[in-house]
Amino acid sequence: MSVINKPSVLAQTNMLFLIAMITLMVMLLFAVINLSQYTQSNSEFVAERTLRVMTLALEEKLSFYQQLVNELAREEQVHGILFAENTQKAQEWALKQRRLIPHAIGLALINEKASVLGDVGELRVGPKCRADLRQAMGSIADYKTKLHAETKVLSHFDIVSVVSDESADRLGLVFASFSVTVLESMLNNLLDENSNVYLLDDNNHPVVQISRVADDDLLRVERYITNTNWKLHLDIKPQPLDKAILGLFIFAVMVSMLFVIVLVVYSKRTMSQMLSEFENIHHVLKAILKHDEKLQPKKTMFRETEQIITDIYSLSGAINYRNQYFSKQLETDPLTGLGNRRYLEERIKQITATPSVQRNYLVFLDLDNFKACNDTYGHEMGDEVLKAFAVCMSRHSRQGDLLIRMGGDEFVALLTNLEEAAVRSWYQRITTCFLQGQSELGISDQACTISAGVIHMQGNDSEQMKLDADAALYKAKHAGRNNIYIAD
Repeated sequence: MSVINKPSVLAQTNMLFLIAMITLMVMLLFAVINLSQYTQSNSEFVAERTLRVMTLALEEKLSFYQQLVNELAREEQVHGILFAENTQKAQEWALKQRRLIPHAIGLALINEKASVLGDVGELRVGPKCRADLRQAMGSIADYKTKLHAETKVLSHFDIVSVVSDESADRLGLVFASFSVTVLESMLNNLLDENSNVYLLDDNNHPVVQISRVADDDLLRVERYITNTNWKLHLDIKPQPLDKAILGLFIFAVMVSMLFVIVLVVYSKRTMSQMLSEFENIHHVLKAILKHDEKLQPKKTMFRETEQIITDIYSLSGAINYRNQYFSKQLETDPLTGLGNRRYLEERIKQITATPSVQRNYLVFLDLDNFKACNDTYGHEMGDEVLKAFAVCMSRHSRQGDLLIRMGGDEFVALLTNLEEAAVRSWYQRITTCFLQGQSELGISDQACTISAGVIHMQGNDSEQMKLDADAALYKAKHAGRNNIYIAD
């Protein structure tokens, strides 16, 4: 068989290699010609995507604060204050709540006449904020979140929420302002080193300005923030056409085979690194899921992975904050600020689940003559009496003691590591404090006293303990009230 006319493997390989090189040269030449347009288009795509991410992040942050203010507007206490237009209570409520809200600058209740209930200076409601509120009161449906940056250090944005009664009639507004620094910090975390970002207010004045590159030949994109008149400008530095591409093209033609080998090896190495990065991200998620602070993330090799891990921790912190906030709301009595029945159940189970040599006491308390006081002075004064009693309990109890309002005029205290004499002394202190508190409220007749039933906590049957404490309270009541009965 003649082999002279048959092609060799080398020739076939060379032919395929030559065809591949010619194809590669044409493709690279085409790529060089169109690279500038592609770079511009890609820069625009990156800019739009980055701006969309920033916009969504801002909208989510504003939505979070709007939700907080909406929750405040639904509180029954707020309805009562606005209905009565009680300036003093509005002032006290606003100052107390402001301390609990992150990044809050101002907080106030606004009546139907667009007047601030309280001292505008102490509540931090500026002139422009009040002007916006007067305008909002006329057409609340058209109100959009405002930015104020007249003073740099006090730059803030305003959130309002309507307070309505059961008939859907508007009673007023809850107004809150928050520091712009929280928005600036978030934008700063999302911005890379090749971009500048500007947050503009209603009048196109920059409120937040973060610059990373010089303002020369930058690509600008802009986007409005939902439910506001704000705009977000993003200036991004287009990726320049690399002059080394032509040299890379020539080099690729000359050493194409070596390039392929290197590419395969590098691809495998990169893939291995990427898998390692994915394992690191999984490691971080596992640590967060298990609340294990010992599981620290490994050193990352890519900037993108570092950003993802940072965002995961930020998101985890935000979720934990929300969980803690709403858990506290579920476990707190809104009138007195003490724990509620649900919190009592959890704490008793925790204490009884662990054997202890300490002497712990469960105290059931009831306000004597409370109904008569309510009937004589009104329900609002009745609420003040309950709050005064809660203040006395808190003032004369230790940090580790558990104080609960079960409902109505029924309270519970869980006193740990005390002797019986100390329990009696505690009862006398809160009794004295409570009588003085009622006197300060102006209650001269029908003043309430305190009956208390106490048991020494033993065993792990929490239900039986509550029954025993309730029985002890009954004996204190039966013995004439205004006394404490400690069961044997």
